[in-house]
Amino acid sequence: MYPIAEYAVDGVTYKTKKKYKGIKSIKASGIPLPVKSNAFEDEKGYLHIKSGAIVNVRQMAEKLWPINSKMIVYYNPDNPKICYVDRPIYNSFASKMFIIMGSVVIVISIIVFFLMQL
Repeated sequence: MYPIAEYAVDGVTYKTKKKYKGIKSIKASGIPLPVKSNAFEDEKGYLHIKSGAIVNVRQMAEKLWPINSKMIVYYNPDNPKICYVDRPIYNSFASKMFIIMGSVVIVISIIVFFLMQL
């Protein structure tokens, strides 16, 4: 489950594989009930794969990274072959906290603004 990202720099097309810090796999075998397979990447760069007895890895990968979807690629301008593919962060604790704290700061700023107008 390593997506291949393609990017172009000055008319030259490059390809790279997505890299992870590690893969954490949970396989629920021996359970008579069907288990829904799932894959996600956490905010620390680990790929988590939860699978049952029967799993379609290609389907999980296409759900996580749809074909022709956009991914951010950072590259070295002096040597474009050296690159880093950014990871998508879904439902992470850090992203939720940034949204909540940002909203709180905006509300407090509006309240302070109106109180200063009095």
